[in-house]
Amino acid sequence: MFFAMSFTKKWLADDIRALGIGPGDAVVVHSSFKKLGTVEGGPAAFIEALAEILLPDGALLFPNLYIPHEFTAGNPPRFDLKKDSIKKLGVIPETFKFHYAEHFSVHPTHSMMGMGRRCGEILSGHEKAGCPCGAGTPWHKNALSGGKILLAGVGQQSNTTYHTAEELMENTFKLSKDVIRGEVVFDGRTVVVPSRLHLWNVYHADFNVLNPELEEAGLLKKGLVGEAETLCLNAKGFIDLALSRLDSTGHLK
Repeated sequence: MFFAMSFTKKWLADDIRALGIGPGDAVVVHSSFKKLGTVEGGPAAFIEALAEILLPDGALLFPNLYIPHEFTAGNPPRFDLKKDSIKKLGVIPETFKFHYAEHFSVHPTHSMMGMGRRCGEILSGHEKAGCPCGAGTPWHKNALSGGKILLAGVGQQSNTTYHTAEELMENTFKLSKDVIRGEVVFDGRTVVVPSRLHLWNVYHADFNVLNPELEEAGLLKKGLVGEAETLCLNAKGFIDLALSRLDSTGHLK
């Protein structure tokens, strides 16, 4: 008779620590709950395993994205940071949003949410950046602060920080020429956020091809969290390498 293995919160925490994540770190998490295997306590156990490692002095960060369609000046985004569902991102960030998140960055499409003392330095000022993921955004600030990226059961295609590299390119191919005035609803008030937004009909490079070089440079560590193949990335190292490889059309050299 076959018995499926069940992973406890402690087991997941030990797996996460083995990837080099520790107290005080700032970590942006992208994840697939299904890939973790059978987890005692469900998505909450994974979130709490991370929180027990990182907090109170670090930052546990998740994407809070709203990207259902291409936006234009005539059809701008409107997003409620705390109330709108993000179930398309998976059950882990959805659970985090409605039961754990304490801080939110203010952007109509590429908000980030988190908990922990370092959230203030990372999440503040997103509404002033003028872009979703580039300079002045939490995605870039996490990297500049020495932060990490955890890809648990997902690949680089789920790593929102690759957009940071695309947006930091001179004359970036990724952003609309026009500034679009999106609306963010936050605690019952509406904030207008002017921002260039992503163009989604452009070429998307496969950043997984950078993994061997990142690993060789000590910027990526591989392991298992539960049953999920997981990558832990140095966020700034990833951005720097991606920038050095991107050409003007978004292809990797």
